[in-house]
Amino acid sequence: MPFHCHTAACSLQQKNTVELAEIDGQDGAHRMPPQFGRLPVQEQTPRHAGILSATEGSSTDSDVLITCVDVDYRDRGAVAAGLWFRGWSAAEADHQAVCPIAEVAEYEPGAFYRRELLCLLNVLAFGPRPDVVIVDGYVWLSVGVPGLGGHLHTAFGGVVVGVAKTRFASASAVAVCRGNSRSPLFVTAAGVDAEVAAEWVSAMHGSYRVPTLLKRVDALARGACQNAEPLS
Repeated sequence: MPFHCHTAACSLQQKNTVELAEIDGQDGAHRMPPQFGRLPVQEQTPRHAGILSATEGSSTDSDVLITCVDVDYRDRGAVAAGLWFRGWSAAEADHQAVCPIAEVAEYEPGAFYRRELLCLLNVLAFGPRPDVVIVDGYVWLSVGVPGLGGHLHTAFGGVVVGVAKTRFASASAVAVCRGNSRSPLFVTAAGVDAEVAAEWVSAMHGSYRVPTLLKRVDALARGACQNAEPLS
């Protein structure tokens, strides 16, 4: 069933806050509290099997629930944003969430996910569970080495697609040129073949290099709470 478009602003009360210690165990494994844990095995398969194959032009494309997420860092804290939409060619979102975050981890070279993962998990909690999550960055940095999207896949489950604007030398990404741009986007994925994910990104709405809704979620994060302190 369709859901109404609205913005949810979260205050990150204790029930929605994930401590970093709960993500990183001594063995590096993710240990998530129940509200952010993986779904039971039988529920981890996306609701629409059609998303696991090229869906452009298929009858199931408009049923696929997709969320793109982004984070904007401020002098103190950050704002995470998410847009939920159905179908890869969608021009408008059905639901959006903006999540101000009072404190974030310091940037750590080689471990960027430690800063951004918690932000993404929090904003994802304020919308329906999607079939696919799109992140700004890489799912895999090299063979077997997860990037932000890979860590999100471990923590959240489902299908995660990474769309990066700059090339990372060791990553095995699929280059996607959109519109008249000669500068590709670099697509990686978990839970689906990267070539299929690249077809999805290519089919997204917009005549420019960056799809319409990916530009919009970036603007949403950047523009939110410009004149207010992050909620706590």
